[in-house]
Amino acid sequence: MNADTRKRTSYWLTIPCLVFGLAALIFLTPLGIPISMMFESSPEKVARSGQAILQAVCDYRSDHGLFPERLDDLVPTYLPKFERKSGWSWDFYDLRLSHRGGQPHSIVFYRFAGLNAGEWHWHGDSAYADRRVNIAGPVVRPFALSGEALLASRLAEYECRIGRHTNEIWFYADKINYVGTADRQDLLRVECERAAKVFPDWWLPQMILADLGRNEASNQRFEQWVREHATFNNYCYLARHYRAGSNAVAAFKILAEALEQPIVKEPKDSKWLGAHCFFDACQFAYESANYELSLKLARLWEKRGTTYGEKSWLAFEAAAELKLGEFENAVEHATRIDDIARKEETCAKNTEDLLKATKARNTNLTYQAGSLEPPWTLFGERSQ
Repeated sequence: MNADTRKRTSYWLTIPCLVFGLAALIFLTPLGIPISMMFESSPEKVARSGQAILQAVCDYRSDHGLFPERLDDLVPTYLPKFERKSGWSWDFYDLRLSHRGGQPHSIVFYRFAGLNAGEWHWHGDSAYADRRVNIAGPVVRPFALSGEALLASRLAEYECRIGRHTNEIWFYADKINYVGTADRQDLLRVECERAAKVFPDWWLPQMILADLGRNEASNQRFEQWVREHATFNNYCYLARHYRAGSNAVAAFKILAEALEQPIVKEPKDSKWLGAHCFFDACQFAYESANYELSLKLARLWEKRGTTYGEKSWLAFEAAAELKLGEFENAVEHATRIDDIARKEETCAKNTEDLLKATKARNTNLTYQAGSLEPPWTLFGERSQ
């Protein structure tokens, strides 16, 4: 083949390549797939590019006693700079450092707590496309401070975050949770009194202050606050307060009053949804042998409904109806919840045992509905 022929061949091969490239650009971009993603690095290379940031996060925790709230906090002491590029930067959220992972719809991440903590992982588009990335983790140093110095450092860190987010409840909640789990009741009272003034409609500081007092005056103050902020959820918190003080009679009275209150299905000030409040109230009444109240609560749950189609009220209806001798209703409701539980996850467990008992009219059964997730707690586990 002479030189002229080779030139002509090369020219005519170039045109199809350009057409194909233009077609790919036109086709893929509307699908939300940037062409640049086709040329991303391998997961291993992405992980290596984040090692300096990972080490900086660990060093920050060692010096301050807490993980940083944001990666910008690492500059300039732990990193000389941190560049943000829309959609392409490293992100640190919920104790996970992550970055897009080298393929469309994939990420590379490192978890500091929970499942696969202490490992680099790549997660692809498929739910099953998850593998460990064989890249070394950080060097984790012990805390630089201890005792009261560590406490003071953490309190200062929480206060700095509150200063950045003065109108956001959860930053106050983090500090309250810390002093509560540290069993510093003097500080806890101060923090709750402040939070109650900043967020007068928030149940948590009101309940903690009542628990700290644990006397008639503090009970009355909390009860008055609940009546002024009347929701089913708040009445359930008040009932929880009385239950913690082993006052079941007062808790029953409050739950009976709660039947008349509006339900907040997805509250902004609590990790417990309306369904959690209903489940907890039904379970408490049932396990306390107040089957009439448990049934009323379950029927209210059915009437009001909850998010995500959760129907565990059927289990409590069946269990209470079995104890009360309403056998036909018990079988109907137990059959429905067992059918649902066979196909999808439900809060109520042991539905097969409940169904067998209702069919046999076994009133000796004490139904075990299982435990809620997340479990009830005023102070949760600290992530430090």
